[in-house]
Amino acid sequence: MDRPRNLASIPLGVVQTPQTKHEDRDLAIQKSETEEGKIKMAFIAGPYIGDGSYVEIYRNIGEAERVAVHLANRGVFFFCPHTHTSFFGRKAKAPESFYKAMNFRFLSFCDFLIATPRWEKSDGARKVIEQCILERKLVFVLNSLDDAETYDEIEAYAKSGKS
Repeated sequence: MDRPRNLASIPLGVVQTPQTKHEDRDLAIQKSETEEGKIKMAFIAGPYIGDGSYVEIYRNIGEAERVAVHLANRGVFFFCPHTHTSFFGRKAKAPESFYKAMNFRFLSFCDFLIATPRWEKSDGARKVIEQCILERKLVFVLNSLDDAETYDEIEAYAKSGKS
């Protein structure tokens, strides 16, 4: 028996998702909305490759992940390219340009950007920040990984419904 290559090639009606799956999705979407509007999503920008050593990459992923955890604890949506493709340079054969293009695609779905404290050390972070400025997206810069005051501002903005 031939197997279809992807779900798009399966005739309609063959694959059915239980109604509860749709209810779960709809509930999650409803929870992402406030009275004022939808919760905005942040893009986390900061160094990734650094000097290219395993230790430096590990450190950079850890710093970005720490920012992501702060956001998750506050109920702020985010995209963290560092954790999304952690160590893919050693796992996959895609060129660096592939990851940069993918990051810009994800950036297009985000409403604002958060720069980690060492963002200036990253060509990639500088480029996504420049893009945000061109698109008039708000950029928050963390003074430290545990910058409570800036995280408060980020949370208020993300949940405000204001653009």
